[in-house]
Formats: sequence, structure tokens, C-alpha cells
Amino acid sequence: MSSLRTLAKKILSSRVLKTFGLSLINYDLVKYTKHYLWFFNLRKVPRLTIAYTPAREVTGDDVLLCERLISAYHMATSDRKEVADRTSELWAKGIELHYGKLAAALESRNLNQLATILASMFRQGFVYGLASGDLIEHSFSRIGSKIWSLKYQDNIVALAEFLGVVRAESTQQGVKVHGLKDGLDAVVAKIEEAIGMSMDFPDVGAPYGVRANKALITMEHPEHIYVALRVHNAIRDYLGERNGKKLHLMEIGAGVGDLAYWIVKLQRIPLHTYTIIDLPIVNVMQGYFLSKALGASKVSLYGEPAREGAVMFVLPTVAIDSMPHQNFDVLINQNSMPEMPEQIVENYIRFAKSHVSGIFFSYNHEAYSIVYGKPQVLVPEVVACVKGFQRLSRNASGVRSGYVEETYKVVDRSSK
Repeated sequence: MSSLRTLAKKILSSRVLKTFGLSLINYDLVKYTKHYLWFFNLRKVPRLTIAYTPAREVTGDDVLLCERLISAYHMATSDRKEVADRTSELWAKGIELHYGKLAAALESRNLNQLATILASMFRQGFVYGLASGDLIEHSFSRIGSKIWSLKYQDNIVALAEFLGVVRAESTQQGVKVHGLKDGLDAVVAKIEEAIGMSMDFPDVGAPYGVRANKALITMEHPEHIYVALRVHNAIRDYLGERNGKKLHLMEIGAGVGDLAYWIVKLQRIPLHTYTIIDLPIVNVMQGYFLSKALGASKVSLYGEPAREGAVMFVLPTVAIDSMPHQNFDVLINQNSMPEMPEQIVENYIRFAKSHVSGIFFSYNHEAYSIVYGKPQVLVPEVVACVKGFQRLSRNASGVRSGYVEETYKVVDRSSK
């Protein structure tokens, strides 16, 4: 069976099939589609045009920001062995294969080069694992464009179903693609009314996506809005005694900072601080994105004195024991703990046990996948091993098949 799977991957990776849109990336998009029956009703699913936002011209402020980012990066990577010890084999390989362009600009301390490539970061290969980046080339064929178009709409309708603004489609009965009967503009308008804000992605890093109701919607961010709403719901349900108080949040493994952005923009969680812990090279993208999207004064980087008015603290994994805010109300992990070595995940859970007085919210897959000879981490298994936690909730994701969201609370700090 494994040999057949390997052969299938080789076939789907061939340039000939890629030209026709039958690539491994497109095959994965088909597998990830929540409304998979739409593929049998393709005539009902509009073929959308992907819109590209041009990269903004580099300014003097961008260069100053890149000077801060480079300084923080070199401080975070001064002990290369420690950084390597905290980086999973999966991510180390991904950085080696895809992050060379970004790493070269950082290592050479080339401010203008860094500012230029970050100005178009959402078109670059180095956002691999965080956003679609240069994978958009798989949409250029006729078949590819149909798959990408369908997947964009699948993500948006899934969020609308969660919010209850369109009917939740059943695989067993009923009209298929019913959620799109009034058009995608109408669906997005209903979502925006329900969440009280525009879904428009910020004009940072030359993002691309589909336009609906005047909003640019990327492949990833409907899910990030969903997770932001679920974090809010968990805080409301389980931290009611802190209602109205400004909270300290921490996110481990934060992508480009987009979940943090939507949590801030939704304004449903009163924030005192939001601390991000991630790999130093990923901190660069997070620091850039959040500084451009929220304002540079709102973001403090590693090694800097806390900036007046700062809410976001973007820090490397090596800083977890020396960060300015040691007690947190909420710890968040979205789609990254399964990619880490089990020992690193255990260390984070033990940190939560000691330093999180409220809840730990996990949004991850639980697939049994062997990566470099070891199964990917199962979060509830590690939490059970550490002990001292009570699981308050466990639900399947409302927007992504195969993902599970859980909420935990520390009930016994002394357990071993």
C-alpha cells in the first residue's frame, strides 16, 4: 500500500499533470474540501477569479521596521544549538527547502532586500506551511482554477454554516450547494453582519484571494476567524468570573500572526497583552505582518524594551522562560503541536500547568501520521501524561474536517 501511495505521489507531482491541474497540491485541496459533494455538482459552483493585491512600495518606516526585525532575529538565534533543539525535524526540513530567500536577507542584514521581499510575502515560497504563497501556480490551469475556486467558496460557506446564517448542508439529503444560491456576495454580507466587521484581509504582504462583498478573502482566514470566535466562546463559557477584565493571552505557533490579528479586530476579548511564541524566522513574518496591520507601536519584538501602548509581544521559543508576562489567562495552540516533537509539546503543557490560570485552547488534527519515523503528537495524550488538567470541552471543528477543538483547565498544579 505504501509503495502505491508513493507511486501516486510521483505521478501527481509530474510536470505534465501539473500543467493540466492534476497536481498533488490540488489533490490535497480536493481531500480537504468539507462540502465534497460539490464536486458532483460543479455547474452550481461559480468559477471565481482570483484577485491579487500589488505589493506596496517600500517606505522608510518599512526599512526601520526591518532593522528591528533583523536585530530581534539575530538576538534570538545567537545560540544556534538551542534554536535547533527547539525546532522539529519537520519544520527544520521545511525551512531548509523553502526559507532560503528570507534567511539570506536576514543573515546578510540587508534591510532593503528584507523590506522588499516581505512586501510581497504572501506570494513567496517561504510562507510554506503558513499560507498558500507561491502554490497559487497550481490554480493556473482550467481544472486547477475550478478546484481553487471551489475550495475558497467551501471555506467561506463553512464559516457561514457555523454562524447559522446559511443552512448547514447534509450529505444525506437536500439540495447541494444551497448555501451559494444567492451568490457569494450575499453569504459574505451575512457573515459580516453576524461578526460585526468586514472580512477584508489587510493590505499587507501582497495578499491574494477572492473578492466578495468588496472584501478580499484568502484561502486561510475564514478558518482563523472561526478559531478566533471559538476562543472567545471558550473565554465566555469558562472564564466568566473575569468578564470585562483585560486578559493576558499567549499563542504558541502563530502562523504569520493572522489569528492574533482577527482576535484583535473582532474586539470580543478585552486584551491586556497577546504574546506569541514561535521559531525566530517565523517571528520575522509575524512581526512584519502585525506591525503593518495593527501599527508598529502596538508590537514589541524580542530584545526590545516594552513599547508604550504595545499589545503584541512577538518572541522566539528560547524566550519562554524570560518573557515579561509570566501569568496568562489563556494559552492557544492552533494547528502546530502535532508538528512538534513530543518533548517540546510536553514542555509547553507543563508551562501551561505552571503559568496559565485560565484555560488552554487547542485546535489541532489528531491524524495518525508517521513523520520521520514517528507518529505526530496527539495533544490530549500529552495533556493526560502531564496530569493536573480537566477537559472542559471537546468538539469537532465546524469548518475543517478532521480537526478537533478542546478546552482544558488546570485543576491541580502539584500533580506529577
